[in-house]
Amino acid sequence: MHGLDVDEGAQPSRSDVLRTARRVVGGACLGVLLVGSPAGALLRALAVERAEATNIAGPAGSILPVLVADAPLVGSILCLALAGFFLPVAGSPWRWLALGPRVAALGLFLLQAVDLAFGWFLSLRLEFGDVSRFWNEGRAGLSLAVGLQPWFGRSVPPALLGACLAGALLGWVAAILTFPFARARSRSILRAGALLALFSLAAAAVPADRSRFHGWAYPNVIVANLPSSTATRYSGDYLARAARLRGRTESRPGRDLRTNVIIYVVESLSSSHSALFGGPHGFTPELDGLAGRGLAAREFVANGFTTNLGLIALLTGRIPLLAVGNGYGDAFNGFLEGPSLPRALASHGYYTEFLTTSDLGFTRKGEWLGRIGFESLRGSRDPAFDGWPRFAFDAAPDEALVNAVSVREKELRREAGGKPFLLVAETATSHLPFVHPSGSDHSEAAVFRYVDAQVGQLARLLEESRFLEDGILIVVSDHRKMAPLEPEEQRRWEMSAFSRIPLVALGGGVPTRALAAPFQQADLSGSLLCLLTKECPVAPFRGALFEDPPRPPACVFSPMGNDRSLVYVRCGADEAMVRLDGDATRVVRGRLGPSLEAAVLREIALVREENVPLPWSEAR
Repeated sequence: MHGLDVDEGAQPSRSDVLRTARRVVGGACLGVLLVGSPAGALLRALAVERAEATNIAGPAGSILPVLVADAPLVGSILCLALAGFFLPVAGSPWRWLALGPRVAALGLFLLQAVDLAFGWFLSLRLEFGDVSRFWNEGRAGLSLAVGLQPWFGRSVPPALLGACLAGALLGWVAAILTFPFARARSRSILRAGALLALFSLAAAAVPADRSRFHGWAYPNVIVANLPSSTATRYSGDYLARAARLRGRTESRPGRDLRTNVIIYVVESLSSSHSALFGGPHGFTPELDGLAGRGLAAREFVANGFTTNLGLIALLTGRIPLLAVGNGYGDAFNGFLEGPSLPRALASHGYYTEFLTTSDLGFTRKGEWLGRIGFESLRGSRDPAFDGWPRFAFDAAPDEALVNAVSVREKELRREAGGKPFLLVAETATSHLPFVHPSGSDHSEAAVFRYVDAQVGQLARLLEESRFLEDGILIVVSDHRKMAPLEPEEQRRWEMSAFSRIPLVALGGGVPTRALAAPFQQADLSGSLLCLLTKECPVAPFRGALFEDPPRPPACVFSPMGNDRSLVYVRCGADEAMVRLDGDATRVVRGRLGPSLEAAVLREIALVREENVPLPWSEAR
């Protein structure tokens, strides 16, 4: 097209070839942007329709509302692209100003693409706050390219695959930004730009439909990240009244068993994977078998939707609800102070250790674990994992972790001189993308059957060493899998489906029973203190798993990862979704008893105020 001619003047033939190549390559890359944006909107609409149809068990009619919601974004991207790539500025001294619309179009397109990927594969929206939190974790991000190993071979390190992908992306960006400036005038381009601008303004005037269960998915990525009700602060009067009416934590005598404990935290293990825990799949026969020999919390929920949030709940007994106005801070910010399980057990003479195959530097996890009281930390660089293949987060497979736990258990019992220990082990194999460490089937089913086999192997090794005669093994998940709900999950569990995870405990002092009442991750810390020490904390919104009879919490809480303004709450048989909105925080779906609802809303307010992030340097 003559409209794409570059600056006048004869150029050497070599320059002509380079310029032509730049035009062809850049044009192809630009075509990806121009076609990809509307195609991405359609794919996102199909993903929302799929999720919503699962919810109502029939056609949902979500496609048109999502397309309308994305129309302003798509129109803006195309309008900026026309201004940056096709307006005649080649001979103008202001031509470099055209880079502004180019960069804007490219940036919006990348946000749209990442948001689409999050929604399609993880049932999450792209949160700009998450980008800032994980921006410095590039090395770990590159390792997630392990999902490409099945195509390129296990001999290619995941980080190298990630680096190649990053290089290809940078090359694509460079090709687009250096695409030759247009020279000739074109009224059709101007008309198209004007029509797109009007189209975008008209579409922006149509409010996004948020009325359904997946209403969080309807707005486009820009609108979804506008300030929401989660930024609304509580009034001083409301907080003062909530604090005055809050039930106090009491202390009762504990059982003081002082036995050894191993907590095995399994990445993304979900109730849907287990037939015993009510799921539609039978991926975990080993876990189900262990549950029949010990305590099985069948109505157990996660207090978060990421590994960090799960560890916070499990190891500190705190519920990681979204802090007012500040989001979750930088990874563990907001949870750098206060009581913790390792610190409390250390005060009763315990040795505490955290062992994982993952990189402890990711999101400063190792630093946080040290702050909450772990005496020893062992991560991906531990000699126990030398010689093992590496996957996401530089992690060796779960088999290596099981071997390391078995070795450490024997060493600690031999070397501690009668001092009891807490050993927390964290897996990584079942993190997305799913890659089977030793097989060719990389499906979710195959990976979780492998993960389950390692749970069974760990139990057998601990039986052989006679650890389970008086020691306790607890198997629990960090969060539900980051994937869209399956139809059967939705039908069986409805609002709680995004939160359901299993917990199994067996060994000395643990009764054999199935718990039908709801419990949560934040109950584990206090439950262990009641079992292992002379002090048993009792609070209205915390349960005790190992008491006889078990004492469930008044309510369990689970913040939603897809819509950060929602918190799932279950109080006995009642359950509800609560919308965070300062003093106007309210139940928007389901029901709670009137007096209980008021207490729940007050507790949510106080917990959110307690979770306000502090800079690492200011925390004690």
